[in-house]
Amino acid sequence: IAHVRFETDRPTDATSPRRRAQFAQRPLLRAAIGWVHSVLRDAVECNSEENGDVHGLSLSRETLLQLLDAIPGNSIADSATHDALKHLNQELAVGDANAEPLAAAVRVFELGSLEFKLLLLTLAPEFDVRYQRCIGFLLDDMSRRVGTLGLFCGLLGDAPQVRTELAQSGALSRWLAFESRAIFADEPLRLDPFLTQWLLGESDALADDSRVRRAMRLLPWPGATVLDGNEKHAS
Repeated sequence: IAHVRFETDRPTDATSPRRRAQFAQRPLLRAAIGWVHSVLRDAVECNSEENGDVHGLSLSRETLLQLLDAIPGNSIADSATHDALKHLNQELAVGDANAEPLAAAVRVFELGSLEFKLLLLTLAPEFDVRYQRCIGFLLDDMSRRVGTLGLFCGLLGDAPQVRTELAQSGALSRWLAFESRAIFADEPLRLDPFLTQWLLGESDALADDSRVRRAMRLLPWPGATVLDGNEKHAS
């Protein structure tokens, strides 16, 4: 079990200087976490607690009506989220693929803007445990810590339109980026664990994937020494 913790833009005193230095070298990752933070915060803020219901345990009629009357995807239009998205796009445009796995993934997988944002939202539980609690809150089930396709599509705009655009591109599905193929809106949407580790900075994570190792030869071909011996005798 690997426990990964990333600091926010305001690191705590418990964060080591070494970790701060490593994190500072990845501005695209910092921008990605900032955008995810803004999106989730805005979505949580849109859920009113004035109706007396206990989110995750009970749902009042007033709250349900409020949710039904809300404009889909309105959290993305928030000014703070807009600024965070602008900063994210700026960092992505200049991101070094050799130093930023997120930038490398976007270019190698040929991800569009919508797919990139979906990728970041699926990483939210790995960024901070608080984002896990946000996801449980938004799903009205505090026992859940992983988002769903339906939740993320709703955060990115009009859910049916978002799903259509994602299906038309299909880059994330084509590259088998997800742990399982989430077909229904209520299914958990989780990135492949080895891809997740690599995106978060574990440079050798992909090589540890058994599916990748089958296509790799980590040791020299057994017959190589025989060929080397024949060359020496011939010379």
